[in-house]
Amino acid sequence: MSASLVVQTLILSGAAGFLSLEYLQNHGAVTRTLSGTDKNIYRVVLSVLSYLVYLLTYWLLSGPTFSGPVFRVILAIVLTGIVVVLVTYLWGKHASDNEVMPNGATRLDAREIAFNNSHGGDIQADLFDLSGHYIVSGLLRNVNLEAGVSKDITLQKLPDGYTAHKDLETAIKASQLMYLDTSSGIQYYLIYFLAQE
Repeated sequence: MSASLVVQTLILSGAAGFLSLEYLQNHGAVTRTLSGTDKNIYRVVLSVLSYLVYLLTYWLLSGPTFSGPVFRVILAIVLTGIVVVLVTYLWGKHASDNEVMPNGATRLDAREIAFNNSHGGDIQADLFDLSGHYIVSGLLRNVNLEAGVSKDITLQKLPDGYTAHKDLETAIKASQLMYLDTSSGIQYYLIYFLAQE
């Protein structure tokens, strides 16, 4: 089996698309709540784009100045890897710098936006049911954002210096954002803190 065929098989198998999608989801360029089918579509498209970059690079290196097909394949692999990593990085950077698209839509869903502190610090959550009855307050520690998994959260007891807002009106005034989880009927009143140095 030739080296070119191995590379083509690897790229077409979805490895490049899988890694690119993981990076983009981890950096907020693509929502984490994609269904399995949607993830596969992203992976296939990203893999096909990577393969096209590989073919173009290989074709450009096919000129008379490069000797040997093995050298061309290796150089095409390296250059394709660099191009794919650079484009994926720039796409992720652009998306994180421009959370709102020109048409007003966002790349992330409401839950992802609510539970992400762009300041890098803690997020305090004061939880109430839909009737306005207090449930609990705490610092968000873990939040499941992936599609197809439970929407559980982990709260840490509020440390000294933090105030639990047990009255709905006080929580509304103190919060910077209210996230309504319609599936569980819980209102999250969120306060975002700056990262401590």
